[in-house]
Amino acid sequence: MHHLKNKSGGRLRSTVSNIVAIILGAGQSNRMQGIDKILHEIKKQPVILFSLKQFLSLQKINKIIVVSNV
Repeated sequence: MHHLKNKSGGRLRSTVSNIVAIILGAGQSNRMQGIDKILHEIKKQPVILFSLKQFLSLQKINKIIVVSNV
């Protein structure tokens, strides 16, 4: 829920219904000493799979976009 104020200072209520998750998997992994970020593991799963599962478990996420340079 996002709260906005009208001209007189009262709060307006607004609901967000189109929430998109963006997973950034592009880049050259320079800061990771050459380790492929997208395949690096979290809890014995590649980051991409772990991230997708987390976002898929959230009912409010309507769309997931994965950005990659592959």
